Amino acid sequence: MTRRSRPVSPEERELWQRVARTAHALHPERPARSEPAPKPVAPEVLRPRVPLSPFRVGEAAPAARRHDLAPTLAEALAQQPDRIDKAAYRSMTRGRLQPEGRIDLHGMTLSEARQEL
Repeated sequence: MTRRSRPVSPEERELWQRVARTAHALHPERPARSEPAPKPVAPEVLRPRVPLSPFRVGEAAPAARRHDLAPTLAEALAQQPDRIDKAAYRSMTRGRLQPEGRIDLHGMTLSEARQEL
């Protein structure tokens, strides 16, 4: 239950009135903004309409271009799994297993180099 407030005594009311008379507003009323003058409206320039190309009902529309959704060669090759077993790959990355040989891939395209590997 809420507590009932007690009535304000005449002494308290007089004290509050004296305080209220001496108080100043923190943010005094700002002067009203005057509306800026409206900008002059430029007359609309009418452009000539572009004539439509002639067509007939039932005529075939030009075919829409299809989107090429196939991944690029680089993306397709990057997604292929490595052709080395997990244990050998782990030991090679840790430096315990040395590569058996070297392949010179200079001057090859990505697809040619991937075939060599």
